Amino acid sequence: MTTTVGSELAGVAAYLHVTQLERRMSEGEELRYVGGAQRMMGYDLHVVTSDRVLCVSSKRDYDVQQQFQVAEVVRAFTADDRGDSIVHVILVDDGHFLMRPHPTAESAGALAQEITRAAAAKHPPREDPLMPRDRPGPTLLEQAGFDYLQIVVPREEVEAGDVLTTLGMLAPLIQSRRIARAFMERVAIYVAGYDDVTWELFEIDAVRDFVHSLDERFPYWLYFLDKRTGSFDAIWRCMMPPLLTAEAQQQVFPTHLEPLLRNWWTPAMDRVAEFAGLSEAEHYALCERYADYFQGRRDF
Repeated sequence: MTTTVGSELAGVAAYLHVTQLERRMSEGEELRYVGGAQRMMGYDLHVVTSDRVLCVSSKRDYDVQQQFQVAEVVRAFTADDRGDSIVHVILVDDGHFLMRPHPTAESAGALAQEITRAAAAKHPPREDPLMPRDRPGPTLLEQAGFDYLQIVVPREEVEAGDVLTTLGMLAPLIQSRRIARAFMERVAIYVAGYDDVTWELFEIDAVRDFVHSLDERFPYWLYFLDKRTGSFDAIWRCMMPPLLTAEAQQQVFPTHLEPLLRNWWTPAMDRVAEFAGLSEAEHYALCERYADYFQGRRDF
């Protein structure tokens, strides 16, 4: 594997860093990226390997000051903090990690890209979502005569990681243009069986894993879920780092939730709206209710 060196490092110094770091890799670990860091942080190098992200002090015999596993990375992206480019890393269990490279967008972007690539190599590719497709004949929902779909997922299925049953109930929603139109904002989904625990549902690993797996195949929540219920609250909170203080929530939710809405859930909503044949006015009204929902207004 060829090691990428940040543009802020050059010449003999860069070669020396790579050589010294390669000597310190564990068996089977490969060096992917070496870039500079602000020295005020107590280290001067950011290092990405096939297994870890390291904050290293070359002045202290390449001692590792901080580290985390790339397998724990949910997402890495750049952000601006009062003119200083930073890399914001969302981790599965430990909340988030802020990395301050030299104050250039290029160095931050290169670091975030290498962390994302290393993390992707540790995770199997996500399954493609189910796509809307108008199938001939009546759907299961039409045959049952339902005009509102309420899904209750039992604890046993959650802890077994079995999304197929729930997915089987959701799939008919996008197998007919008629059904897609009829069930716009007329679906609610709940998880049952956790009344005996004191934790919030989104703090329970099994629930989080179940929701992540379900969302990979069916991201159409903004179109179908009844915004008068807490169904979507439960889903999007499972995508946030758990066990955060109220102050940490204020910092992490906007930076992590907004990209999910923009890049995943909103395009999925638009796809179903087009499939169902919503008019421009109907689509606009749906978007307005979605905006109201996130501003706390639920009296639709």
